[in-house]
Amino acid sequence: MRMAAMPPQDLIDAFHAHHYAMGPITAAKITAYAQKVLLPDTELIAIRCELLAHDLDLLEEVEGHIAQLEDRLRTLLAETPYQIWVNLKGLSDIQVASLAAAIGDPANYSYAAQVFRRSGLVSGRNDSGIRQRKGKGKRVTKVGDVYLRRALMNALATLILHQPVLQQYFNKLKESKPAGVARVATARRATGILWATLRDQQAKTLILKKGAAM
Repeated sequence: MRMAAMPPQDLIDAFHAHHYAMGPITAAKITAYAQKVLLPDTELIAIRCELLAHDLDLLEEVEGHIAQLEDRLRTLLAETPYQIWVNLKGLSDIQVASLAAAIGDPANYSYAAQVFRRSGLVSGRNDSGIRQRKGKGKRVTKVGDVYLRRALMNALATLILHQPVLQQYFNKLKESKPAGVARVATARRATGILWATLRDQQAKTLILKKGAAM
């Protein structure tokens, strides 16, 4: 604390008193650095501690509220056919609830492709805005349900990590296609598997490769 409050000349004098070299430029740098890294005065520390305690209390309150909402989501999810997805490795209760909310009543669909189409994702294309690969120079506008698209891609991120079938499919596609295209194509494959699981209410439906359990 003394160094931070010390004028550069006093620092120079202190170094010279111990027979060490010290110039005004170096002394100014040392003083400036000390003011940055040393603790502030006790009054300021007390105020910051009080603010920190308030922030921690607020964070705890928010986390508690989120936990209550998640419990309500799990209760509602258990009353739907989507509950079967909770048994799949790579999907959490909240991910399943997000997918269920975005998809809606499964009776509104006849097959998985309708769900995937609603997401606005397009297999075989990796266009975005004015960045084109197969858009022939025309601007691409992503249509579809943004919430479904987000929920599906969020689920895919963890499914790829826990499901060998999807992981192998994704890695194989990446050998010949851009990562974005491979991810969207894998999302389409995942949608088909999830839909069959939902339809048959079996957590091991449509295993695409022998020995790889869904």
